[in-house]
Amino acid sequence: MDLNELKKSLDSGAKEFATRLGQRLQENGTAKNFLDWLLRYDAFNRGFPGAAAQLAGRITEMVDHFGDIEAERIASRVLAAITDEFLDRSTGAITLHSALRRELVIFSWVNLSSQSRQEALQVVKTYDPLRKEVLRATRIGYGLETTNPFSGVFAGLGFFAASETSGSTEFVTLNRYMNTTWPDLKTAMQEATDDQGRALYAWVVDHQDLEADHDAFAFSSIELAVQYLGSDEERTAALAEVNKGIQEFFAMADRILLC
Repeated sequence: MDLNELKKSLDSGAKEFATRLGQRLQENGTAKNFLDWLLRYDAFNRGFPGAAAQLAGRITEMVDHFGDIEAERIASRVLAAITDEFLDRSTGAITLHSALRRELVIFSWVNLSSQSRQEALQVVKTYDPLRKEVLRATRIGYGLETTNPFSGVFAGLGFFAASETSGSTEFVTLNRYMNTTWPDLKTAMQEATDDQGRALYAWVVDHQDLEADHDAFAFSSIELAVQYLGSDEERTAALAEVNKGIQEFFAMADRILLC
C-alpha cells in the first residue's frame, strides 16, 4: 500500500462510517436515545486533543528516524491540526471547544428532557466510566501505550488522521440529522450562547469547515514522516502501522458511537 492508496482507504472508511452513523441516528430517533448518543459523542471526543499533543511530543524525540528539524516539522503538522481545539483563529482568544461541546450537551438535555441544569449535570457524571474507558482506548489508538516508538508513532498517526478525516463527515451527518429530526432544538442552540458568548450550535457548524483543514494537516504529517525515513523497507513497515491505526480508529468509533 502506497500513500495514494492509503488516502483512498482513509476517505472511503470515513464515508462508510458516516453512512453507518446516519443510520444509527435515524434508527434510534427518540429523545432519550439521541441524548445518550450525544453524551457518548462527548466522551468519544474528550481525549483526542491531549493524546495528539502527546503524540507530537513523541515524534520530536525520533531524531534517529527522521532527523532533528524534520521531526519538528512532522510534529508541527499534528499540533496545527489541534490548535482550533484551544484557540480561536479569528480573535486569538484562548477557547476550549470541549467546553462548548459540553454546554451543547447539557442544553440539549435540559431542552429535550425538561430536567434542570443541575439534574443534567448529574446525568453527565454517570457517563464518567465510559469517559475513562474511551480515554484509555484513545491512548492505545494514538500508540501512547506501546514501548516501540516506531510502531506507536506511525499507528498513532494513522489513528489521528482517521479521526480528523472522519470528523468532517461526522459533523455533516450530525447537522443533517438535526435539520430533519430536531429542527427546533437546532434553532434553540443557534440562539443560545455559552459563558463566552459563543453560539452553542457553532460547535457543529464550525467543525464542518475546520475538520477539512485538520484532515489536511494530519495527512501531511504522515506524508512527511514517510518521506523522512531512510529506506523503502522502513516506509513499507511505516505504512502498515499507519493502516493499523486507521482500522483501530474506525473499530473504536463503531464500538462507542454505533451501539
